Amino acid sequence: MMAIAVDPQTGVIPYEYYLNQLMHRPADSVYELAAKIEGEKPVVAPPRRFSDMLKHASSLLGPNPNPS
Repeated sequence: MMAIAVDPQTGVIPYEYYLNQLMHRPADSVYELAAKIEGEKPVVAPPRRFSDMLKHASSLLGPNPNPS
């Protein structure tokens, strides 16, 4: 099997460079890995109160023309 992969003129495996590029290199520390994961998390808006949502909705509707 190895005889097929070796280039007969140069005696080297031509795809060795690309295989080395695919090799996994682990992070130096757990803290670097954790910082990378935390940086990839999406930013989530803080929760809003329901009363704030109602105030916002009423301001969008404008004044009530028919008060009861």
